[in-house]
Amino acid sequence: MGAYGETLDLYVTKTGSDQSGDGTEKNPFLTIQAAVNQIPLLTSSRVTIWIGDGVYLEDVAIRNLKAVSITLRSRQSVTDVTSDLSVKVRSISFISSLGYQQVNGIEFVDQANISGQLKCAIYSEQSSYLAVWNCRFAETTYGKSNRCLFATGGSKIATNNNYYLNQNCIAEARNLADINIDPSDQGTGNDYGIIADNGTARIKVVGSKVKANKIAEVRNQGNVVTGKIIRQITNDDISDRDNITNVNGTIKREGDTVTIAIKYECNNYPSDASNTRNVILVPAGFQRDQSYPAYHPLALYRNETQPAGARAGLTQASRVVAYSGNGSSYISGTWVTNDPIPII
Repeated sequence: MGAYGETLDLYVTKTGSDQSGDGTEKNPFLTIQAAVNQIPLLTSSRVTIWIGDGVYLEDVAIRNLKAVSITLRSRQSVTDVTSDLSVKVRSISFISSLGYQQVNGIEFVDQANISGQLKCAIYSEQSSYLAVWNCRFAETTYGKSNRCLFATGGSKIATNNNYYLNQNCIAEARNLADINIDPSDQGTGNDYGIIADNGTARIKVVGSKVKANKIAEVRNQGNVVTGKIIRQITNDDISDRDNITNVNGTIKREGDTVTIAIKYECNNYPSDASNTRNVILVPAGFQRDQSYPAYHPLALYRNETQPAGARAGLTQASRVVAYSGNGSSYISGTWVTNDPIPII
């Protein structure tokens, strides 16, 4: 079982042997799974499997193990994940295993041939904390069912400096699992960013270098945590350019709640106040839940005489409109959205 905190280093190379190897640096194993199989079911050691350069078309399974830590990593130190990595693996799974876990410096390939119906490069089920560092996911899975990272049953995954290119889904947290995508991660051409399906997915959208068509999606009772998403509202958002000028303000989203605060000038308001004037078009990602009534009221403040019946609101088409009269106006308010999380 080893002394507490003792290190256990196991080595794997493409010139090793699962028959005659013993996992030492001089006599390594040929496969990663052979090294995993040498880890005791219960150990107080810190276990590291050092993987030599090469392609390992294995579905590695770490199952029912308890250790202080288990790390699978490239023997090469990796910092640049935008180019091919020297160690390539098909998939790695942690199932009912406890302790700190880490996957470091590995590129994932042959994703079409992952065993099982749920195709995940890295899979964690009923396990502890898993750190995924310096890994590369660049074999195209767009439009398929693949996930780069998948956690379920209370497992936790956190990332650092990974690269995702043309992936179907970067990460899914299901059934009380928790996944955090770090701002140091990067990538483009992805379909889904993160999915929270009865789990919690976290991504700091502002400043994120991970791009996806659907950056975050909630399913069932899932929860997506993004931090505040703030966009400036400017003249580019004006829809009634004949009457409205100098639009300036912000639109903010926290979870599914949107808050708007804008100032604008109206210099050509018609004498017929029933002629509603569109002020701005609400951008995608901030539009309100269509289950609202046709007209959602917003607060309207004026610094000049206000015509009778002056009011502002949000239409079902998600346009901010106002009966405001000429001069400066201020509009503020909140609503709920079911839009996907926007890419900023």
